Amino acid sequence: MKKFLIILLFVPATLFSQEVQDTLWRSGGVFTLNFSQVSLTNWIAGGKSSASGVFMLNTFSNYKKNDLSWDNSADLSYGFLKEKENDLIKSNDKIDLSSKLGIKATEKWNYSGLANFKSQFAPGYNNPDVTNAISRFMAPGYLIFALGMDYKTDNISVFISPLTGKFTFVTDDDLSAAGAFGVDP
Repeated sequence: MKKFLIILLFVPATLFSQEVQDTLWRSGGVFTLNFSQVSLTNWIAGGKSSASGVFMLNTFSNYKKNDLSWDNSADLSYGFLKEKENDLIKSNDKIDLSSKLGIKATEKWNYSGLANFKSQFAPGYNNPDVTNAISRFMAPGYLIFALGMDYKTDNISVFISPLTGKFTFVTDDDLSAAGAFGVDP
């Protein structure tokens, strides 16, 4: 058992994917899985024993052919925290998906359109009250559409959008009826 714990401590918890490259697509990403534990026994200075964990996935897949470019990304994460006598709570919860399509205008500028979706995986609670959820998957959910110009080099992309629409979805009836997240009850 000791050997397993030693190996677990020294094996990298972050996996870097190889960049796959062909003539049209470039893709890659990072996956991280972290766990930690604090154990305090007869500790006078204060603090609580706890355990926590977080998973993160950040990927991209980009297409380029002639004057057309298409950039896609996914940023997902979920984390939890368990303190001594308290209930298990989430510490991180994110779904963020983006897609941007561009047509070359000049050497470094593109006419571009962007679509972005954001939400969360699991219900969120106003701690310590874990009976009434204050958020859920698609409560809220955000969908953004934007048209504009994208200044793009090999290392940076700056998207400027004078025309943007944001839609807020609250698919939970209780939260929607309460007018949560700025929607009409």
